[in-house]
Amino acid sequence: MRKSRIITFAVAVALTAQAAFATNISGVSGNNGTFNINPEVANGDTGFRQYENFYLSKGDIANLIFKYGNRDVSKFVNLVDGKVNIQGIVNTMRDGNFYNGHAIFISPNGMVVGESGVLNVGSLSVLTPSNSTYDKLKANPTAMKLKDVQNETNADILIRGKVLARDNVNLQGAHVILPEGSTILNGVQDNVVIKTQEQANEILFKNLVNTLDMNTGETEIRDGKIVIKSDAKEGGINIRGDVYNMNKGSIKVVNNQGTDGIKVTGGVYNKNGDLALVNNAGKTLVKGTLLNQNGTLLVSDNGEGIHLNSGSLISSDGVLSITNKGTNGLSMYGDVVANGNAAIVNHKGNMYVAGKVDLKGNSTANIVNAAKDNSKFQIASSGSIKSDNKIYMENKADGGMFINGEVTAAKNLNMVNKAGDFTVNNKIAVTEGNLTVNNAGNKLAVASKGSIGTTNGNLVVKNSGANGMIIDGTVSKSGDGVTSIYNTNGEMRINGKVDVKDSNLGIVNKGSGLVIGKNAQISNYGTKEGTESSTNIINTGEDGLMMYGKIATDKTLNIYNDNGKMVINGDINNEGADTNIYGRRESTGIYVTKNSHITNNIISTDADGKVVVKPAYTGDVIIRNVTGNDGLIIDGQVAGYKNVNITNNKGNTILSGSVEAKDTAKFVSTSTDGEVNLNKGAKVEAADIKYGLIRGSHVNNKGAQIIKRNLSSL
Repeated sequence: MRKSRIITFAVAVALTAQAAFATNISGVSGNNGTFNINPEVANGDTGFRQYENFYLSKGDIANLIFKYGNRDVSKFVNLVDGKVNIQGIVNTMRDGNFYNGHAIFISPNGMVVGESGVLNVGSLSVLTPSNSTYDKLKANPTAMKLKDVQNETNADILIRGKVLARDNVNLQGAHVILPEGSTILNGVQDNVVIKTQEQANEILFKNLVNTLDMNTGETEIRDGKIVIKSDAKEGGINIRGDVYNMNKGSIKVVNNQGTDGIKVTGGVYNKNGDLALVNNAGKTLVKGTLLNQNGTLLVSDNGEGIHLNSGSLISSDGVLSITNKGTNGLSMYGDVVANGNAAIVNHKGNMYVAGKVDLKGNSTANIVNAAKDNSKFQIASSGSIKSDNKIYMENKADGGMFINGEVTAAKNLNMVNKAGDFTVNNKIAVTEGNLTVNNAGNKLAVASKGSIGTTNGNLVVKNSGANGMIIDGTVSKSGDGVTSIYNTNGEMRINGKVDVKDSNLGIVNKGSGLVIGKNAQISNYGTKEGTESSTNIINTGEDGLMMYGKIATDKTLNIYNDNGKMVINGDINNEGADTNIYGRRESTGIYVTKNSHITNNIISTDADGKVVVKPAYTGDVIIRNVTGNDGLIIDGQVAGYKNVNITNNKGNTILSGSVEAKDTAKFVSTSTDGEVNLNKGAKVEAADIKYGLIRGSHVNNKGAQIIKRNLSSL
C-alpha cells in the first residue's frame, strides 16, 4: 500500500514539473502550437507510429491524422518509449475534419493527462505492457494483436483532465487514477474538433445536461463501452472524478490483483447497458455514485470486502447484483436503489446495512448473508430495506440476524434465520400480502420496540431454534388470511401484544412450555360483517401453559393444553362467541387463580369517554379437564356467558370463586369417586343450575351461594 502511494505521489510531482516544458513529440514538428501526426506505417486499416517521447504542452494541439498516404485508416497505434504526457488537446482527424477513429497509446511507462489535457477521440485505448512485450511490438508492430497486450498492466495511468470519446474507452494500467475534477465521457456527439479548453468545457457541459437522469443531453446513442482495468499486484483503481458512458454498452471496472483495490469517490454513470465493478484484491470502497440504466449493475468483491460509505449511492433501474466474497464482509452505510430484481449476497465476514435499500417496481429481492463463520447479519437503526414488491432475506452465519432498522415490503416478505439468534428490534411489515419470520437458529426474540405485521395475507412467525421464542413487542395482522405463531423448540413466551383483526389466529407451542406474561395482550376482533374467524392457543410442551396476561376477542376462542399444567392467572374476555378451555392428552390439570377473570363482556366507551363494561350473555364457555390428575380448580371469576359448562374427567372439581350464567350453569364430573366441592365464599348464579355426576362423583356444598335467577332481567 505504501509503495503504491509513493508511486502516485511521484507521478503527481512529475506532472507538475513537466507542465512547464515545451511540447516534445519525437519526430513531429509543430506550427503555431498545432502538431499534425500521421502514421509511419500501416497494416490494413491500422496505422502505426513510434516515439521516444510524447509530451504535449498546455495550450498546444496534437491532431492524430487517420490517413496513411492516400489510404484511410480507422485505428492509429502510438508506441511511446517514455511516459505519455498530455497537457494540451488531442483530436482524431481525417481530411481536416474530426474523425471517429480509434486512438491507441501503448507505453511501458504509462500515461499522464494533466488538468488542462483533453483527448477528443472516437475511441481511446491506453495499454501499458511490460518492457519485454513492448520491445517485441516495436520490433514488428504490424504483427501486433491488441488482445496479446491487454492482459499486461505494467505502469500507471493518471487522468486529471478530460477524455471525450464517441465509441469506446479502454484504460489498462497498474494504477488507474482519476483525481477529483477529471472526466471520462463516452458517447459524445460526432464532428466536433476541439481547439481550446473553453470549447472542451462547453461540449462537456452540453453532453452532461441532466446526466443523473441520463434521459437528455446531446449524445448519440450507439454501441460503445468503457473498460478500466488493473492486473498488477502493486496496483488498483481510484476514481475520484466522473466516468460517463452515454452509449448503448457497458462499463467494466476490473481489478484482478492490485492490493489497493477499487475506490470510487466520484461517479460512474452508464446510460444503456451493464455496469460492473469486479474486484479480486484489496477492498472495494464506494464513497460516490454508481448509476446504471437499462441493464445490470454488478458489484463483486473477492478481495477484502465491500464498503459503501455514508452518502454513497448505488442505483440501477434494471437488475442489481452486489456479491461479496471478501474477507472483511459487506458494509452498506450508503443508499442502494433498484428498479429491477436485486440480489445482495455476502459470503464472508459481517453483513451490515446502515443505509437505505430501496427496491422499486415489480421487482424481487434476495438479500442473503451466506457466510459460514461467526459473522452476523445486522440492519442498523439508521438502515432500512424497502420493496414495492417482494423480499427474501436469509442469514446462515452463526452470529445471527439483528433487525434494528425497518424492513418493509408491499406484497411479500420472507425472512429466514438459520444460525445464531434472530432479534427483531424495529418494524417488519408487509403492506398487503404474506409475511413469514422463521428462525431455525438459536432464539427468536421480538424486542419491546420490535413489530411484525401485515394486512390481507398470511402471517407466520415460527421458531425451531433451541432457545425458543419470546415476543416482547407487537405482532399484528388484519384482513384475509391466517395468523400463525408457532414454536417447536424451547420455551414460547409472549410478553407483548398480538393484535389480530378479521383473521384466524393460531398460537401453537410444541417446545418446552408456553407462557403468556402479565403484560401480554392477545386480541382478535372482527371489524367486517360476516367475518368468521377464531383464536386457537395450543400447548403440547411438558412445562404446561401459564396465562398471566389478557386475551380479548369477539370470535370463537379455544385454549388447549395438552401437556403439563394449565394456569390461568389473567383476564380472558370474549365479547360475542364461545370460549373453550381444555386440558387434554398429557395435561396434569387446570387452575384458574383468584386473580383471573373469564368473561363474556361487551366493553365500550360512553359519550363522556368512560369505559362501560356490560355482560353480553351471547356465548357459551366450556372449561374441561380431560386427563389431569390435579383436577379442575376455579378460584377466579367466570361470568357474562349465556351458558357455562364446567366438566372434569379426572380428579376433583373445586370452586372457590364465582360462576355466573344467563341460562344454565352446569357442573359435570366423570372422575371416579371425584368430588365437586363448592367452597365457602364461592357463588353460582344462573337461571338453571345443573349437575352431571357419574362413576360415584358427588357434590359437596361447603357454604357456597347458589342463586337461581335470570341475570339478563336484572
